Amino acid sequence: MELIYIVLCFILWTNEALSTETKCPGLPEVGNADLNEESQKDNYTDGDLLYFTCRVGYASTRRITYRCSNRRWIAVRSATCSPKPCELPEDTPNGRYDIVTGTDLVFGTVIKYTCNEGYQMVSRSDTRSCMVEGWSDHVPLCEAVKCVAEINDDSVIVSGLPDNKNHIESGHVLHFKCESSEQTLKGESEVVCLSNGTWSSQFPTCEVLEPVRPPISMKPQGYSCGPPPLIKYADIRGFQKDTYRHGERVEFQCQNFYKLSGTNTMQCQYGQWTKSPLCLEPCIVTIEEMQRRGVMLKYGTERKLYVPHEDRVQFVCAHWKSRSDGDLIQYCHNGKMHIPSCS
Repeated sequence: MELIYIVLCFILWTNEALSTETKCPGLPEVGNADLNEESQKDNYTDGDLLYFTCRVGYASTRRITYRCSNRRWIAVRSATCSPKPCELPEDTPNGRYDIVTGTDLVFGTVIKYTCNEGYQMVSRSDTRSCMVEGWSDHVPLCEAVKCVAEINDDSVIVSGLPDNKNHIESGHVLHFKCESSEQTLKGESEVVCLSNGTWSSQFPTCEVLEPVRPPISMKPQGYSCGPPPLIKYADIRGFQKDTYRHGERVEFQCQNFYKLSGTNTMQCQYGQWTKSPLCLEPCIVTIEEMQRRGVMLKYGTERKLYVPHEDRVQFVCAHWKSRSDGDLIQYCHNGKMHIPSCS
C-alpha cells in the first residue's frame, strides 16, 4: 500500500513539473487590439494559439496570431492595428479646415473649420471628427459678414446705400453730406464696411453752423486772416499770400496717391479760417510683404504698390500655395489694408 502511494505521488509530481516547463507566462501586448474570446483560458501550454482583434476604429492587414512554444510566445502572424482612414473632408466655401487633434486624416482625428476674412460661421459646430462611419456632423457654413446701416439723422444725405441697408457686404463704401449749406458734417464723410461686420468709423451727423457775427462797429471788410494752416499731405494751389481779406478762399490739392475727403477749400471768415480739408492716406503693399505671406498680385507685374483710399487690390496665392486665411480681394482704408496669407 505504501508503495502504491509513493508511485502516485511521483506521477503527480512529474505531471506538474512537465506542466510548469511547458506553460507560457502572461500574454503578449498588442497595441489597440484585444484577445478573442475563443482564445481566452486560464493557462497556456506549448501549442496553444492566441488570436487578437483590432479595436473599433482600427484595422490590420491580417489576423494577428501568437503561439506558445518553449514557455514563450512566438508571433505566427504579426501586424499593427492602425487607425482607419477617413475620406478627404469636404471644403467649405469661403473657409478652410485645419487638423487640431492628430496628425493625419484617420480615426480619432479632429478638424476645425474657420471662415475667411469677411465671412462668419453660421453653423452651430465648427469641428468634425473622424469616426468609424466617416466624418461626424455636416460641413460648417460661412456667410459673408454684413454691416447694418443705422442712420438716425434725417439731415444727412447718404449715397451708395443698397436696397437692403441691413445686409451690406464687406468693402462697401457709403458717402455722406448735409442737405443744407448752413450745416456742417461732423465726422467722416465716408465709411467702409469692414470684414468684421463693423464700420470704419461712426456715422456722421449734421450740425447747424452758428454764424460768426462781427461787432456792430466793424464791417466784414475790416477782418483779415493770416496764411492758411498747413494741411497734412496737401499743397496750396497757386500763390500763398501773407494776408487774406474776409471772404477769400484758398484751394488745396492732395499729394500724389492721397485722396481728398470733403471740401478742398478754406475760407477766411471774420478773421478765422473755416474747417481744414482732409487727405486720406494710401496703402503701401511691398514685394517683401507679399512674399512673406505667400501671395502675389493677380494683375500686373510684381512691384511695390501704392493703393489710394477706397481702391481695391486682388491677390492670388503664390505658386504651390492654395489656402488663404482671408478674402483675396482687399480694400484700402486711410492707409490700412489687410494682406491675406496663403499656405
